[in-house]
Amino acid sequence: MVQRMFPALDSQPIEWETMTLEPGSFIDAELDDDHTDLLFSVRIAGAPAYIYFLLEHQSTTDHDMPFRMLVYLVRIWERYRRRYRKQRRKQGGGRIPVIIAIVISNTPEGWKGPLSFHDLCEPCPASIPGLAELVPQFTILLEDLSEADNDELKSWTLAAFPKAALFALRDARDPDKLLRDFEHWGALVAEAARAPSGMDAIRQLMRYIAIVSRDLNIDEFRAKIRQYLPSGENELMTIYEQAVQQGLQQGLQQGRQEGRQEGRQEGRQEGLITLLLKQLTLKFGELPGDFAARLQAATAEDIERYAERILTADTLTAVFGEPA
Repeated sequence: MVQRMFPALDSQPIEWETMTLEPGSFIDAELDDDHTDLLFSVRIAGAPAYIYFLLEHQSTTDHDMPFRMLVYLVRIWERYRRRYRKQRRKQGGGRIPVIIAIVISNTPEGWKGPLSFHDLCEPCPASIPGLAELVPQFTILLEDLSEADNDELKSWTLAAFPKAALFALRDARDPDKLLRDFEHWGALVAEAARAPSGMDAIRQLMRYIAIVSRDLNIDEFRAKIRQYLPSGENELMTIYEQAVQQGLQQGLQQGRQEGRQEGRQEGRQEGLITLLLKQLTLKFGELPGDFAARLQAATAEDIERYAERILTADTLTAVFGEPA
């Protein structure tokens, strides 16, 4: 797949059999509903390296993607430097590994944003002699899954789990398609599970499906798992159900937090109305029904305006304006 996306890259030195899923995520918390990332360690020409997949499953193109990707790549390098600090010291500092950055997009209208970091810069570094070499530069490989059919996905030069992950990314938001195409990627799930750390990767895949695949027919999904990975049926379905339950609990918690925040705002506004009513009554006497009704229906902006006017107003009309 990498070679097809970027023909200038010689993928022969990439030792695909060494490709192993790494733990952790490098995505900003506020973006994790729109992006998922997978980091794989691999050897390229005998040296440690990484392939970083950023899976974008939002409906529009992220035009800041090169900048965001640069941040994530730096985070990966920082973790590598911490992990191998002692080893690097013995080597007199040591070098950092190559990272191939790949964005997997399923944007319905196709990718419309920049893929080169220099494309974000103004002026363009290449337009001024000597400037380009002073500005960081890299290019993201892009794969638009919306245009890839089942046979094409299966033909890509990838290990079983990355292929299964791509199928899930393309199909998970469409439960009917996910189940219909399971015959194409179910065998990949089984093959991936037999690889070193394979079940860890499949667990992550199941959590992803649980998060994004709404209205999935659980019985039919279980039957598909039983067909292709019978030994892992109970464990994988447990992971799936736990992820669904966790998502529901998070949704309820968020709803409660939003409710409390909304309640605080409503309480504050009611307090301001009560205070304003007291001030108006002290200055003008009991409010006629139409003015009292307008005060009770006031928005936050209305209350602020009335509070300012009451300081100089001689009549209720000067506070509220003419009756509607």
